[in-house]
Amino acid sequence: MNKEQYYNYSHIDQVDFVSFDIETTGLLDTDIITTFTLFHENTYQIWLNLNGDTVEKEEIQQKVIDTSELDVRIHPQNTEQELINSIRKYISDEIELRTTILTAYNGETWKGGFDISFIRSRCLSNTVEFPFKDVAYTDIMPIFSKKDRFNLSHISTNPNLNKLLNKDEVKEFIDYLGLDCNTSTTKKNMLSQIKQNGYTDKEVEEFCENKNLEYPTENPKDLVGVFKRVSKLCDWNSKDIDPFGPTESEKAVSAYNNGEYIQLILHNLADVHKTQRLINMIVNSQSIPKKEYEPTFY
Repeated sequence: MNKEQYYNYSHIDQVDFVSFDIETTGLLDTDIITTFTLFHENTYQIWLNLNGDTVEKEEIQQKVIDTSELDVRIHPQNTEQELINSIRKYISDEIELRTTILTAYNGETWKGGFDISFIRSRCLSNTVEFPFKDVAYTDIMPIFSKKDRFNLSHISTNPNLNKLLNKDEVKEFIDYLGLDCNTSTTKKNMLSQIKQNGYTDKEVEEFCENKNLEYPTENPKDLVGVFKRVSKLCDWNSKDIDPFGPTESEKAVSAYNNGEYIQLILHNLADVHKTQRLINMIVNSQSIPKKEYEPTFY
């Protein structure tokens, strides 16, 4: 397939963005893919590499559904080679390539990405065909990382009141908190009294909002920082359905090694679930030009 065959749509909402993510046993060329999750037609298709182990597929599938409250289908495979081949067959048989873009969050963007390069390496090691051959692919991380595309700043914790407020504003903040402080003293002493009585970041934020003051924000640029900032826009819990959290992938390795497949799957599922919600933000946005999500082909 080429771009001419692919571009038969006139608007972004005519494209089916199919999100995916993988889990592995590590980062080395000797490590393997443990799970692969792909969201297609409102169902999370999840491949699990048993690597010689045995499981009750229906039992695992139902527990994942009960925990996540999402529509899930589990595809257990005996080996990594079978897993890759099964994914390739599903893409070939079930996905309409002319209107589909396989989509990752940092598949091969930040520091070279991860998912795409790892899958390539494992295909070579298993002497199997790359499952994304002739499939349109894009990475949405650049869309959300681009400066000023979205307001991705988040509220600072423990803001410096001395820098944030002048003396008169400190007096007003004392009144706002309902504290009995000596407002005839110096700014430093008033701040000390406020600190002794205690206050919350939320109270500072609300006070600044009421006074039209600029509240300090943070704007981290690293991979996890971007993801966390975007998550605030999507209004999901910090852990969502993930038993480990977004920065604890090493726990997924231990879960796989210990045969704790449900937690491993939930961790992988949570990442794809979040990526799909980011995709929905893109589709619903009218400000993102088509060039920002033009796919590549392998």
